[in-house]
Amino acid sequence: MRGGFIHNTILLVPIESFFRDCGASISREFKVPSLPNPGFIDLLIRFDSALIACEAELSPKRVVNDLHKALVVQAHLLLIITPNAAVTRSCYRKIRAQQAEINHKNLAIYVFSVGTAREWLKNCFLLFSKTILPQKTKKQIGDIPHLLLKKGQSL
Repeated sequence: MRGGFIHNTILLVPIESFFRDCGASISREFKVPSLPNPGFIDLLIRFDSALIACEAELSPKRVVNDLHKALVVQAHLLLIITPNAAVTRSCYRKIRAQQAEINHKNLAIYVFSVGTAREWLKNCFLLFSKTILPQKTKKQIGDIPHLLLKKGQSL
């Protein structure tokens, strides 16, 4: 994957692993050929019927380009992951400044720091996250009625 350690490991891996655990199909560095300069979307996630474009940004410089790439692939959601709240606010301001020029009414845009993004994903995709999956136990489900019986009783 293009980008440095912070871009790939710190920002993108938690998001990728969350969606992979939920059973989503993930494409890394998805090429968007129809732009004047072909670009790449860091993570293109197909989750049920939703198409999610996920971009990691260390500064607000390329946020407008990220928006164009998400519109070209007709994503339903653009998720921009940043390292901290200051970059998040800068990215948000840059998107708001471009809002009048770019028609993105069918595209939901969220800009989060990596920690906030993880919490938001857990809350939004609660039914799919592995945090609510039952944990493996030593006792089997069939053993439960026997545990409720007193010594000497049978079913």
